[in-house]
Order: sequence, then C-alpha cells, then structure tokens
Amino acid sequence: FILASSYCRKPPHIHGGSSILLKESLKYEVIDVSEYCLDFVCEPSVIRLIEYNFIIVCMYRTPNSDFYAFVNNLENLLVYLMTKPHKFFALAGDLNVNILEQNTPHVQYFLNVLRSVNLYNTNSLPTRNTSCLDNLYTNINKELYSCSLLKQDIISDHAGVFVSFSLSITSKEKGENKPYKKRLISQDRLYDLGECLKGVDWSGLSNFDDVNGVFSMFVDMLVTHFNYYCPLISVKLSCKPGDHLTRSQFTPKLQLMRTLLLALYDKWKLSSDQLDKNKYMQFKKLYYKAISEAKISLNDKLIQNAKNKCRKAWEIVKKESGHIEHTIKNSLSADVLNNYFTNTQINTVNYMSNNVNWADLLRNFPRPEICKNDFRWKSIDKKTVKDVVNKMSNSRSEDVFGLSNYVIKGIIDVILVPLTYLVNRMFLEGSFPQCLKFAKVTPIFKKDDRNNPENYRPIAIVPILSKVIESCILKQLYDYFVSNNLLYPLQFGFRPHHSTNMAVESVIDIILKGFEKKLVTGCSLIDLSKAFDLVSHSVLCKKLEFYGIRNKEL
Repeated sequence: FILASSYCRKPPHIHGGSSILLKESLKYEVIDVSEYCLDFVCEPSVIRLIEYNFIIVCMYRTPNSDFYAFVNNLENLLVYLMTKPHKFFALAGDLNVNILEQNTPHVQYFLNVLRSVNLYNTNSLPTRNTSCLDNLYTNINKELYSCSLLKQDIISDHAGVFVSFSLSITSKEKGENKPYKKRLISQDRLYDLGECLKGVDWSGLSNFDDVNGVFSMFVDMLVTHFNYYCPLISVKLSCKPGDHLTRSQFTPKLQLMRTLLLALYDKWKLSSDQLDKNKYMQFKKLYYKAISEAKISLNDKLIQNAKNKCRKAWEIVKKESGHIEHTIKNSLSADVLNNYFTNTQINTVNYMSNNVNWADLLRNFPRPEICKNDFRWKSIDKKTVKDVVNKMSNSRSEDVFGLSNYVIKGIIDVILVPLTYLVNRMFLEGSFPQCLKFAKVTPIFKKDDRNNPENYRPIAIVPILSKVIESCILKQLYDYFVSNNLLYPLQFGFRPHHSTNMAVESVIDIILKGFEKKLVTGCSLIDLSKAFDLVSHSVLCKKLEFYGIRNKEL
C-alpha cells in the first residue's frame, strides 16, 4: 500500500487528521481541498480513482467541535466535489455523528445535506458502544456493495467498517451513448412497496411533540422503503438513428415475413436462378413496406396517446432523422442560478417598497361585516385526502425525494391513515413542516444569452406530499372566500368556472355591448414580467389578516 492522500493538523498540533492508503496498482489523482480544511472541525483528504471514475473522501471530525460549522463546511466541500468528473462517490470516516439518533434535529440536518447530493449510509450498526459514529456514505446502489463490521481490538475502541464494492472499470464512453439515472417503477414494485408499508406501525407518530419531527419521521420511513423497492439505477441511452424496429414493434407477422424472406434468399443463392431472384426481390419490397407501415402505425399510436401531441411528433421526427442534441456549455453554475432565483423576489419587492400598497389602503376601511368571524381550520377525513390524491395527474415527475404523483396514487390506500393524521396535526398546530419546504428547481432556457441567468425560467417541483397538503388548504380557504363573497366576480384563472377562456369571452362581450351602444371602448393589456416575484409576502399576510385569516391559520 502507498499513502495516496493525507491531511495533518497545523503546528503546534502534532496528532490528528485523515489519510487514504491505496494499492500501488491503482491509478489515482489527488484533489486539492485545502480551502475546506479546518483543524478539529473538518479534516478531509480526497482522491479520484481514474479507472473507476470514483471520488473517495476520508474525513475526521472531533466530538466536541462546532457541529453546524462542520456541516456547513461539509456541504461546501461536497458542492465543490460534485463539479469534478465522477461516476461513483464515497465519503468515509469517523464524523462523530450518531446516525441512530435520526429523530434529533442536528442528525436530520446532517443526513439531509448528504441526501441532497445523493449520498446514503452503508452501515446502520453501532461502531462504538451503542453509537454509530463511523460510516461510509455513497451514491452507489446497495445491490453493488456489501458492508460488515470488523471487531474492536487493541488498535481502536471503534469497530472498523468494511465495504466491498462490485464495480467495473469505467471505459471511455462512445459519443452515441448518454448515461442517465432511471428509477425502477412498475405495478409489481408498487404493490410490494404497499404490502411492506401495510406492516409499518404508524402509532409512534403521535409521540412527537411538534409537526417537524412527526413529518420528518413519516417522510424518512416512506422514502427509505420507496428507495428499497424502487431503486435508482444508471443506464445508457443510445442516440443512434432510429433505423430499426424495437422488439415491441416487430410483430409475429413481421417475424414470419422475415423467415420467408431468408428462405427465398437461400433458395436463390443455391439455384442461381433468375426467377428465384425475382421472387426474392419482390418479397423484399413487400417486407420493407410492411416494416414501414408498422412504424407508422406505432408512431401514430404514440402521438395519439401523448399528452403533448406536438412535442411527441417532433421527438419521433428527431429520432427517425438521427438528430442528436448537443449540450451547449456555459459558464453558469448551479450556485449562480440559485442565488439569482432566490434574490429576484427580494430585489423586486425592495424596489417597490416605497409605493403605497393595497394592504396600507385597507386600513382606511372597516372589515367586511360578513367577515366578523375569523377563519378556522377544520379537521378533514380520509375521504377528503384520498379525493385530493386521486384528482392529481398521473405525472411521473419526481420531487426531491424521488416521489411522484404516480407513486403516491399507487400507495395512497396504505398511507391514507397516517397522512390524514399528519394533515390534521398540521392544522391543529398551525405550522407547515420544514422537510416539505424543499423543491427541485430546473432552469429552463428561454432565449438570448445562455450565460445570463435572467434568461432562464425556474421550474420548481415541490414535494408531492406538499401538493396534497396545499390542496387541502386551498379547499378550505376557497370555500371561506366564496361563502363570504370576497372574490371579485371577474377574477379569472385558478378558479372553477372562471377559466381564462371565459375572461376572453367577457372582454369580447363588453366590447360588443359598447359597439351596440355606439360607445368608445378602451382596453389596457398588461403583461407583468416575473409576475409572481412581484407578490410581497408581508403585504399578502396583511391582506389575509384583514379578511379574517389570523393567528395559527395565517
């Protein structure tokens, strides 16, 4: 073995740090992470195994060091390392974080940071007394490794963590293959997931003192089981021109025709007769015509069944023409886009802060007589929650936890009782769970310069469970506003029987009536740039309070 990388504490300290030992036959490169090293707090050493495209981090943290300083530094280090080329990733060491205490806030914080970059622990057994302090966190599928503990001896009072990976050497990928992540989801897997969740004892949820703890416990248990039965795997997508039928397209009729075609070819080659050649050539034309018709039939079926028929048609055209989309590199990082998206609303609201807003004007008016009774949350039943879930689309778009509408709809019957309890618990305490305030944001390029963050539209996929809760909230708030006649009659969009098409009809009706009365009709059309960013949170809260949404309801 050779010493591949190490970190030693700065003088006058003479002990402590981390190191990585490798077999001499392994090719590697050292990754400099010196700017992320803090004595006693965060002591990493990092290498990348070249042939395996595998980044390995060894780290140590002293027990009494500042925990949150450690996690913040660890997060910055991981963000930096994720920009380095790699396929596999592992973080190993004694971090002095007992992951068996998953219900404590600081452990949850630590694990969420790791999960944000797809790192999960390989060991769940105690390594020192009753605490699990030593671990290896990786993005590798659990089917590709095994983990065991080496007994404690005179060398250390900690048990050693031994992880064996079954990996193949990464060769240079050909240009026509694109690696991507795929979630294994099927009806059978969802059925097995549901059967497993049936055996979960959810009664322990009532033991938590606050909404954050109970929701974190529920989400962790749900996601853990989901990742086991529906794992995320790496696959390669071939981008070659679509000149061949897939197995699903190659029908038994085409298989029979191909067999006959090969028989006619063999007969012609054996006889060298012109008549046999003509029969072969004629049947060959019929065979290729049948293949073309099969492609057209299947493509027509794909287009008809697609939600966005135009997009599906263009996908087929690009596939059949051999079109390959090339990635256009730009200098924008995820941090730059994230800072821009998160600060846009703040900058916009600050720009408008000097203007008189509607919340200030409402102070000059008394509260509506009909709103003398403040809004109160009502307890909901299982039927309401199930109806909300069933009305969701069958979208397979995954949130930050990997869950989707399709998955939740498939297992709603087995999680309906705890989910209903959680929603009512949230209403009772008037607090939205922190674990559901994370969203997966995808920047969609609009036009012009790709290096300008202003030219990207953020598309956020909020947690699916958050969507369920929001729908329950919306129903009660909407009923309150409608029953108290607080909504403007000509407010169109996001309301039943008030579609944007009806808004157009309303405008046309006003214009026609003006023509009939020989009046001059004017129309002002305003398109707000970043309209949702113009909504001030403080102004919105003041307006809601004016209309009777107060205290924990607000």
